[in-house]
Amino acid sequence: MSASNIADYGIIGPGSIGLLWAVKLRAAHSVALWGRSGPVGLSLEFMQGETISESFTFEPRGQAPGTALVTTKAYDTVRALDGAIKRWRQPPRAIVLFQNGVGSQDEVQQRFDHIPLLAVSTTEGANRTADGALVHAGSGLTRLGPLNASGAAWAEKIGADFCAAGFDTRLETDIRIALWEKLLINAGINAFTVLLDCPNGALLGHSFFEDRLPPLCYELAVVSQASGYPATAEIIEARIRTVAEKTAGNISSMLQDVRSGRPTEIDVINGAVVRAGIALGIATPVNRMLADAVAARTR
Repeated sequence: MSASNIADYGIIGPGSIGLLWAVKLRAAHSVALWGRSGPVGLSLEFMQGETISESFTFEPRGQAPGTALVTTKAYDTVRALDGAIKRWRQPPRAIVLFQNGVGSQDEVQQRFDHIPLLAVSTTEGANRTADGALVHAGSGLTRLGPLNASGAAWAEKIGADFCAAGFDTRLETDIRIALWEKLLINAGINAFTVLLDCPNGALLGHSFFEDRLPPLCYELAVVSQASGYPATAEIIEARIRTVAEKTAGNISSMLQDVRSGRPTEIDVINGAVVRAGIALGIATPVNRMLADAVAARTR
């Protein structure tokens, strides 16, 4: 893509989820990647057996995309966005954040509130195989909504594009509720997959998971209710089990990070629950155990 052309969508920090969006959006849109790698030849494998092959090149500089999808890890979001925007001749028309957990969205809004900002919470599952293929390990719901007033004008257009690409997408007026609800699911799956070194579905029925899930969900419910996000332990547990079943073959992003020797997002998931509990005077021993145990794996 030449500098005179503007991609409809640009993926900043394209990991498994970012590449999934890139491949599926490309059926109807121009897509460019921004990251640290060179050209990518990609094979997307669906659980049903279908395979799609695509090739992408990384764009080091030039025009910003129409819409930037930021799929970096939470701890790297502001740095990656800042670096990309400094290289572009102008900012993108809109930015969509895909980060897990809570906290990084506020940091981006403090830095880039002059740009239309939106966020996504998705339960789509994707991972890379040893030979580099991208596996769409499970379909889910994608919730999209604005983080600032100017972002609201872009929600319907971007949501329609996501739907047309095959993502079940729902628009949210308060995306922070969806982000918190996704945090609750991640808090009940990701750390366990690291400690048991298994895909999502293998958690179900494992004694380590089954013994700790009910007290974990109780902690999540109490912190949620005190934070203004009504949820019961029973509902949280049911959602965790449903997602683990629907994405049974998926290797969680946190386990992918540990296997690759990268930092994890445990601090903005279970760690965020622990910090919220401290601020509210609520004990969260299971969340603390999970956060400490995952952190110990990456030291």
